[in-house]
Amino acid sequence: MAELSTIARPYAQAIFEIAREQGQYDKWSEALARLSAIVKDDAFATAAGDPRLDRSAVKQLVASLLSQSDADISHLVNVLVDNHRLLVAPAIFTQFEHLRHEQEGILDAVVESAFPVSDSEKGALLKDLEKKFGRQVRADVVVKPELIGGVRIIIGDVVIDGSVKAKIEQMTAALKH
Repeated sequence: MAELSTIARPYAQAIFEIAREQGQYDKWSEALARLSAIVKDDAFATAAGDPRLDRSAVKQLVASLLSQSDADISHLVNVLVDNHRLLVAPAIFTQFEHLRHEQEGILDAVVESAFPVSDSEKGALLKDLEKKFGRQVRADVVVKPELIGGVRIIIGDVVIDGSVKAKIEQMTAALKH
């Protein structure tokens, strides 16, 4: 996956600069989200991977699936298809959103929980994180039963591990020494 992010970075940065100049972050976020969803779809992958389908047909297929596409977005699709980079669209979207959130002062977090988290629990957790970091926090919650209990929060390079699994590992290490 590191290779995909390396390939996606210059595209994401260029799109971010265009979005900033145009003042249209929402337009680009929505377009990249739609393009990402299209590329991830199995039926699309099968159709686009057909060797009998030439690049212009792939461009037309994507254009037909992207409703309300404008010239800038069509140009992006053309560039990605011509350079055989269409499958990188999800990574471009992820990096674009990261750049946008950084610009807007928003921290992206991943909350790993042993059990599903309710909206009220997530809200309380986000409120505490915003107080701790002094910035708005947006979080994706991922259920990981192997944590046994508790949560692990990842924000950039910061990991706050309050999981039962981490506590057991700490106790095991302490007993060995």
